[in-house]
Amino acid sequence: MKSKRDITIVFENGMKIYSENLLMRYNPVELQNEVLPLHFLMALPKKKLGAVGRNRLRRICKSALFQAMKNMTDVLNRELNNSYNIVIHARENFNDLLENERVHEFETLLKRLIKKASS
Repeated sequence: MKSKRDITIVFENGMKIYSENLLMRYNPVELQNEVLPLHFLMALPKKKLGAVGRNRLRRICKSALFQAMKNMTDVLNRELNNSYNIVIHARENFNDLLENERVHEFETLLKRLIKKASS
């Protein structure tokens, strides 16, 4: 997700889903024959982490998110009817979790998104 307009809409009108170390803001948009119906943006803390720490956290978040999406590909394709713009906020202590705990947190958020989307 790169459009400033889309990002502003998600921050102003988006719904929230929480987990222990993550916050997901999401906004449904019309599905436009796209291969990937989920568009992500990582919002990371600036104060305590330097540029190197932020980049490391971004890589860790991307890796865990893609692994969670890979584990849930069938469910995501079957259950999601809309496309979503998603902003993920990660706390700086997300770095300290084990890989399987990170993936589990993203899977939890995606399951909650599917549950809210179907209701």
